[in-house]
Amino acid sequence: RGGVPEIIEHERTGLLFESCDSHSLFEALHTLYAKPELARQYATAASAVVQSKFNKQRHVQGVVKCLEEVAGG
Repeated sequence: RGGVPEIIEHERTGLLFESCDSHSLFEALHTLYAKPELARQYATAASAVVQSKFNKQRHVQGVVKCLEEVAGG
């Protein structure tokens, strides 16, 4: 499946579909339009994933680790 698997887990944080598959895209959009509460659940869950995986502290820790490895530390 296409998408951003670091953030989107199918039917937990969103809906994934095959790229260039307009029918699957339509089905996903129709599902979210018909079930706005489900869309809100996915948005909330995806936001939590982004906040936990992609926050400033984790980014800084990753940069520091990389610099330490380059410096041989």
